[in-house]
Amino acid sequence: MAELEVLNPVAEVRGDLKRQPVSPRLAGLEEKTLGLLWSGTTNGDVALRRVEEHLQARFPKTRTKFYRGEHPFAEGLLREVAETCDGVVIATAD
Repeated sequence: MAELEVLNPVAEVRGDLKRQPVSPRLAGLEEKTLGLLWSGTTNGDVALRRVEEHLQARFPKTRTKFYRGEHPFAEGLLREVAETCDGVVIATAD
């Protein structure tokens, strides 16, 4: 008789999970600086570079800054992004 192994597809949480309120939305993206934050997951950088291409095509005066960190992100990295960018797009999953 064949043996069937059943796996649990629920991911394990890494780091402390803290509920945060949703940030207020920017009124617009023109002439803003947007951070693109990649957690190192497979192809997350590719996805963020495509987002960057589309943003720059639609909003030519918008600047982007690419950041890489490990999830959960270090407080120093998050602080740097918050201090230097008006908004951020984060890629944290495959």
